[in-house]
Amino acid sequence: MNNAEIKIRLIEESDIPEIARVYADSFNRA
Repeated sequence: MNNAEIKIRLIEESDIPEIARVYADSFNRA
């Protein structure tokens, strides 16, 4: 599983899009 798949999964499974967005931002910076 690569970072893009992780990001998609977090966003899809998250009940709080704002938190998913923070995770996505952290992946983009990593």
